[in-house]
Amino acid sequence: AALPLGGDVSASSAAGPGQNPATIHALIAAMAREISDAIAVEDGGRKLTYGELEARATRLAGALAARGARAGSVVGLYLGHSVDLVVSILAVLKTGAAYLPLDPSYPADRIAFMLEDSAAALVVADTGAALPGFLDPARVVSHTAEQDLPTVQGAPGDLAYLIYTSGSTGRPKGVMIEHRNVTNFFAGM
Repeated sequence: AALPLGGDVSASSAAGPGQNPATIHALIAAMAREISDAIAVEDGGRKLTYGELEARATRLAGALAARGARAGSVVGLYLGHSVDLVVSILAVLKTGAAYLPLDPSYPADRIAFMLEDSAAALVVADTGAALPGFLDPARVVSHTAEQDLPTVQGAPGDLAYLIYTSGSTGRPKGVMIEHRNVTNFFAGM
């Protein structure tokens, strides 16, 4: 007997399986247009609506683009889990670059390795806090930086983010995730 394992997976994307034509930031922008006043992200007492998230991320994206963030580049995010991290992720994606999460609780040598291995040209950080010595101040961009963004960049096949394995069997290895991997995952849910 046939097992009822779900419907036709090609229905998850108008372009067929594995071919979602959207980027992560395009989907968030669509939400901002549709439900601008709805809460998008909350961190303790801090809340941002979709409209506020979109506006803040676009301004930070302009500052990152002015410093060279673009498709094919990697931008490190040295921020704790917060509203600012979500804004920064979205900002990096709007430049066409990929983000590299750098949890401040990681050991300094691990973060330094990930920065070098990924060739991250920029790092978004809270410049109001003391920065660790391994972060080159010339590469650091404040998470509150603002500038106009001429054009939102990015394509479904572009790298969205780079994460590193735990390194439990040796040196950590970078795993590259494209926009279409993320958007197809959510389209299939």
